Amino acid sequence: LSTTSDRGCINEDGKTITIIDLPTASFAADTTVCLGDDVILSDLSVGNGSTIIEWEWDLGDGTASNVQHPTHTYPYAYIFDVSLSVTSEAGCKNDTLIPAAVEVFSLPIADFGVSTLYASELNPEISFYNLSEGATVLDWDFDNGQTSTESNPVVNFEYVRAYNIQLSVLNDVGCE
Repeated sequence: LSTTSDRGCINEDGKTITIIDLPTASFAADTTVCLGDDVILSDLSVGNGSTIIEWEWDLGDGTASNVQHPTHTYPYAYIFDVSLSVTSEAGCKNDTLIPAAVEVFSLPIADFGVSTLYASELNPEISFYNLSEGATVLDWDFDNGQTSTESNPVVNFEYVRAYNIQLSVLNDVGCE
């Protein structure tokens, strides 16, 4: 800066100014998860010459976080937008939004019916009926050494005792 008075006197002053790059906000997330699973969000932001000191996450379900690498369990199945805002030690801020960053899938519901709750030596056969919702893979365990992946298996029970029948199910994206 240079100034000249009305008498011709000149005064100069100089200042150095530094332009600091904005940080680059970036992250990665588990893109598809089952309801109840933890989602891990990984901060990939770059300070661009400065250190990032603050993270502000909006996880899309009304939850916020200020840790660098948050873990979150979504309370319902949905497709969530996630945003991250970062601040550098120089006070510069930048943010990013990833639409549909995380898709949370519903769990299938295992359920079944039976033709009878009691078998006998004369009539040892019991029919099982799959009543599950959202299931594409079935895994029956009849507590007698027999298993099945059929929808409606028929099983003979040879011994007189109580049996604990288990039906495990998966949906088409692997949720169980």
